[in-house]
Amino acid sequence: MAARTEGRVERRPRARMELSDQAWEVLGQAGGNVSVLHRYLEDAGGQVPSLASLHRMVRRDLQAGRVLPDRVVVRREREEGPTAERTGPSDRDADPCCRCPA
Repeated sequence: MAARTEGRVERRPRARMELSDQAWEVLGQAGGNVSVLHRYLEDAGGQVPSLASLHRMVRRDLQAGRVLPDRVVVRREREEGPTAERTGPSDRDADPCCRCPA
């Protein structure tokens, strides 16, 4: 009914949560294990989506063509890169892993 009054024929776009690049890297390190990502987010603190929601987010991103980074490549980049960038939880909180729509 609302679509008819608004003059639309397609669905109204919905606001969705998205995984950050940092969360996607954690998921790659875990070999695609969403439970490990969920535990990582809980340890980081803040608002954490349910495990089922995380599964849907990952499935949606994979179906859209996003590719998990290779574990070996991610480890090599971490070993070669500067370690001073990530010093503790305060840095992790500055870049949230999940972005909720406003």
